[in-house]
Amino acid sequence: MGKIAEFGFAHDREGRPNPKMAMSLVRAVADAVELRYRDETREYVSTRFDEQVERYIALGLHDAAGYTEDSFRTSLRPLAESVKKFFDYPSNHPIRDGEYTLLLVLPERMVPVRRLLATFLGSNIFSVFDTLRMDVRSHGKVAPDSPYVLVGINGGRGLLDHSIARADDWMEKNGRTYLSLHQAVQLFLMRPHFLSAQSDALHAQSEALVLGEKCSQGLIKFVARSSGNEVLFVDEKNIHGEVGVGKPHYTTMISV
Repeated sequence: MGKIAEFGFAHDREGRPNPKMAMSLVRAVADAVELRYRDETREYVSTRFDEQVERYIALGLHDAAGYTEDSFRTSLRPLAESVKKFFDYPSNHPIRDGEYTLLLVLPERMVPVRRLLATFLGSNIFSVFDTLRMDVRSHGKVAPDSPYVLVGINGGRGLLDHSIARADDWMEKNGRTYLSLHQAVQLFLMRPHFLSAQSDALHAQSEALVLGEKCSQGLIKFVARSSGNEVLFVDEKNIHGEVGVGKPHYTTMISV
């Protein structure tokens, strides 16, 4: 932290703080903290990645993808190294409070969305999902066909009071990307309490809208009820609606 002493809090001729110097000070503090916790960051990222690998194995998704437990772990090692390098100093993305730091995603070719939905909902789902075609929306993104990691997952609670149209504008201005159906379901599987029907649950939300993709039936919304989780279709034309609904998004995608 001694690096901060190199910076003075400069003022302009009218005695107002100089914003350039202020930002230099902020960057110096961030760099000092990042260097100080470099080893802890690598350990944290590695632990979170390994936890997710084991979670998928516990759910049987490695088997659905045609892997043994050991071969599944081995196949993901190159991606794990890329993720650790991404977060190494100087980090491409800081670890932020209020964000889910990283999400390991298995692509559609490995685990079909129907399998994911059946696991998440705890029952067989509509046959429409057997032939459901998803198209990328604006502020969505085509995903790789090999495992990848999403960084900076935000549940979209900050967009709760935004309609779809306002949320789209915010995504455009802030360079974020909405989650796809495949990504959203894996987020719910990885964080079972992400959706909750309990109003007193810490930071819980009862509804989440998939805005990275759309289908002929419209947009897909997940709803948590006391009787269990449900999936619904929402009219995409209602761009000025869906206020009070979470709109999950992420910052960066890492692939090998």
